[in-house]
Amino acid sequence: MEPAELISAIRAGSREAFDEMCGRYYAPLTAYARLFLNGNWAQDVVQDVFVNVWVRREALDPGQSLYGYLLRSVYNQSVNYVNKHRHACSYRSYYQERIESIGYA
Repeated sequence: MEPAELISAIRAGSREAFDEMCGRYYAPLTAYARLFLNGNWAQDVVQDVFVNVWVRREALDPGQSLYGYLLRSVYNQSVNYVNKHRHACSYRSYYQERIESIGYA
């Protein structure tokens, strides 16, 4: 199935077309996400992107490059994961320092 046909079928709610998209793009998108993320985060990002595609399938544009859209989505989601992790580490460090300054560590 051509990418434009794939988008149209996914927009129409075809689970088979969605499964074909996942099978076709999972490996290259995961490899791309690994450029930004370590461990299983890359797989998590790609799965999140696929879920978002399904949830927002009516908004897909058949005139747009499906692979380009997926790459951009993986990039954006990867940046979000990195920022979230960075903030969590900052808070963890801050509270660890506070605990140590109080004398409980």
